Amino acid sequence: MGRRATKRIHYVRAVYNEGYAPERSFSDMVREILTRSASVAATEIYTESLGTIAIREKHSNWKDPKFPILLALGAGTANEKMSTMGIGVQTDVDQDGAERPPQQRAFKTADAFVLIDGFDLLVCTDGAMRGYKSVWYYLANLFDKYSLDPKEQAFDLQPRSNQVSVETVSNEGVKFIELSGVLYQSTNAPAKKNTFAENIFGRLTDDLQGWLEGSLPKKDRNIASDQWAEMNITTTIKPTGGKKAEPVLLESMKRASLEMLEDVPGTLDITLITKEGNKVTPMDVTLSKTFQITRRQARNDLATFDVWAELENYRAELIERKAWRK
Repeated sequence: MGRRATKRIHYVRAVYNEGYAPERSFSDMVREILTRSASVAATEIYTESLGTIAIREKHSNWKDPKFPILLALGAGTANEKMSTMGIGVQTDVDQDGAERPPQQRAFKTADAFVLIDGFDLLVCTDGAMRGYKSVWYYLANLFDKYSLDPKEQAFDLQPRSNQVSVETVSNEGVKFIELSGVLYQSTNAPAKKNTFAENIFGRLTDDLQGWLEGSLPKKDRNIASDQWAEMNITTTIKPTGGKKAEPVLLESMKRASLEMLEDVPGTLDITLITKEGNKVTPMDVTLSKTFQITRRQARNDLATFDVWAELENYRAELIERKAWRK
């Protein structure tokens, strides 16, 4: 039995700027590329961060416009060795001997599973791929590789939202914001492009950690430093600027809150409390779903058809809720 994993499905839409609306659907553009690509190699796109990305599998129904297109993407870097960990090592040091991939293979470090129906997409990623942005980057470069019309290449993938929750924030305003996360993640995580909320939380908790360390005797600082990973911090952002400044701060917070809801960080829990006392979280706003899945036995990846089934089930659920392609 493989290990269990919790994965998220993102519901996004391919959108075009005004004046750049294509004459055919996003699905038709992808079908053209699949028709023209004779092999997996023909879909390869090299990226600096993920190595080579390619369409490893496509569902047999992809040619039929009555069905959504189901794709499985994989990413790996050619000739890149993979480090290993010894089991049952009898010495005091585990000597790491990096393994080389087989000839004409690369260690697969990321997966993405995609359902495309018209201009709407469901995306589930695993490994080094995070969210739907890496899928957008791949598809944009694939469109360029196959020289699709420049207008058809000028797209972005935007998360679909529950407009009722968005309107709640817009109409009622934000009284205060709660951010919660692990101290280690905000201060010691590898450098990357953080979201707006993560940048705020990181600055606040960095100051807090410095203050806590400074208040401890030197002999206790090393002991405390080992415990940062277990410390969960919750901070509340609430304006108290007086009668003149407070309305300006509240309006600024409302705008910042809407940005937070659209750009959901992976390391933080965000809760907005409106002036009327209603709570709104990113899960209330962006249409997404989590599910439990078992990884394949003796492998660290997900079974393609199992994830495709989850994508199709979520699409059916959205259709039933009248939230699909709306």
